[in-house]
Amino acid sequence: MDSGRKKAIILVCIVSLVCLMMTTRDAFAVQESNKKDLLSILDERVQKIRIAELLITTQKDIDKKDYDQAEDNAWKILKIDPENKEAGDILRNIATIRREENSDILSVLDGTSRRVHIIELLNEAKTDFSRGEFDLAESLIKEVIVLDSSNKTANDLSAKITTARRKEEKSRVEEEARVRATKEAKVAAEEKAKRVQRRAEFKESQERC
Repeated sequence: MDSGRKKAIILVCIVSLVCLMMTTRDAFAVQESNKKDLLSILDERVQKIRIAELLITTQKDIDKKDYDQAEDNAWKILKIDPENKEAGDILRNIATIRREENSDILSVLDGTSRRVHIIELLNEAKTDFSRGEFDLAESLIKEVIVLDSSNKTANDLSAKITTARRKEEKSRVEEEARVRATKEAKVAAEEKAKRVQRRAEFKESQERC
């Protein structure tokens, strides 16, 4: 066999070997891809089963009025599937239920608790007024008027504060005027004393001459 034919046979063997290696590699890549797809499908199915279990548990919690636990489970669902509509609806329904319950409680307690709170505010306002702390008293009275605009005690106390502030302002103005007059009188007296002293000094200097 000549050298040319030997080279050709060797080249054919090399090409065949390369093709076999490429085929094996491609088959392995396909197998790996299929394995990943299978794992993804299995993981998705596991997530759906978990979500279904959580939805059932959440509904049971709502039936028992255990809204805190129901809310926790709804958030677990959204962690698995952020766009899950059922979990979002559950959270909105729980928020609505809580608002309604709070509204019912407030309506029951509103009358009694409001009256008690008004009495407390008025007592504090009276104490502040007696101490001359008119700003504090007035802020408390404003709170009372927000709760009960026709409250006679609050309106009477507000009028007293207004009167007391006018008297206080009048006293301040009078005191300022008295202090100013005292200062002016003192300055005038000092000026007069200086003029008398200058005249005396001038007269004395004339007599010496």
